[in-house]
Amino acid sequence: MRRSASVVLVGALFCLAVMGAGPAMAKQKVIKWRVQDTFAAGIALSWSGEILARTINDIVRTENYRLEIEYHYGSELFPMAETFEAARTGALDAAIGWPGFLKGLNSALVLFGSFPNSYTPEDFAIWYYYGGGRQLADEVYGKYNMKPFAAGGGGIEGGLWSNVKVTKPEDFKGLKIRCPGFSEDILTMLGATTMAISPDEIYLAMDRGVVDAAEFSFPAGDVSISLHEVADYLIVPAWWQTAMITLLAVNMDSYNKLPDELKPLLEYATKVSYIMSFAKWEYSNIDAIETFTKAGTKITKLEDETIEELERLTVQLAEQEAGKNPDFLKVAKSQYNFLKGYGQWRSHSKPYGQGKVHKYWPNFVDENPQFPWITDKRDNAYFGIFETAGN
Repeated sequence: MRRSASVVLVGALFCLAVMGAGPAMAKQKVIKWRVQDTFAAGIALSWSGEILARTINDIVRTENYRLEIEYHYGSELFPMAETFEAARTGALDAAIGWPGFLKGLNSALVLFGSFPNSYTPEDFAIWYYYGGGRQLADEVYGKYNMKPFAAGGGGIEGGLWSNVKVTKPEDFKGLKIRCPGFSEDILTMLGATTMAISPDEIYLAMDRGVVDAAEFSFPAGDVSISLHEVADYLIVPAWWQTAMITLLAVNMDSYNKLPDELKPLLEYATKVSYIMSFAKWEYSNIDAIETFTKAGTKITKLEDETIEELERLTVQLAEQEAGKNPDFLKVAKSQYNFLKGYGQWRSHSKPYGQGKVHKYWPNFVDENPQFPWITDKRDNAYFGIFETAGN
């Protein structure tokens, strides 16, 4: 299908979706999907799941078909740790949540959710939609019978909640810290002891002294579980998670059964969810920081030399993991190449532009990565809205 015909087709489908019910709508066939979040009800991290379910139910419909999401919070149908497996095997039609929980399955999957000292949600969107990230996600998730869609663009975490002041690398030594993903590897390098504690148990672990420090989320997420009540310090910036991306991972059998005319609208819904969850999370952080301030939280910034050392250790970790996992190498190289290629423009845009200009790069990064602009309007990526249209 030519690009122009594809746009006309999807435009017509979308118009039908937003015009609402009519006599023809009574003939719609409803496709129902059961979807579970990796986050529980009542915390801000589940907002991307809520927004996505509402968006899909609102717009993924044509005269002939409608997709209806039966959305469940974490643990309502399956334990949170089993959400992805339930979707992979078909017990669920899809899972939505943070890929960082999948480190034990394939470390490359984590890179689609966050990585220490790396990208922002803006960076991720640019790389995912234009820099090859979407294709890599399809490739890696495809190994597990899943079709992925970026669905939530969370910003940098609020910081490390601690009852010990931390400003230098040596201050981490001996501390017991709750943390997930690859941050535990870096903290271990610094002499800390890391502990895996589920989100619903972080408050009690801090309150009872089981851990000296803990991280959870961006400020709105942290205030939703009241971490400011059980810690004296908030150590910033959150170098271990500079973004928190959520993905909708659809069982491939469920996706293949979805009528072709709904697939572009599903993709569109996930893109809407990505930007709206980002905006909601970031806006809510204003009130959260005010809450911390009123509670007397001592917000402490890491020294610049500490941040540089943490970035250096992150590069060392990336090189080690790339040597063990070819999937990790492929995805990490693409991400780091993008960050390096984008770095010159980022540097020019300071102090107003977003993200950090990196000082250290893994040894697998190309010397001069190239990202030529798309000029062919027949390329679905040129418009970037309905990339599945016409496929």
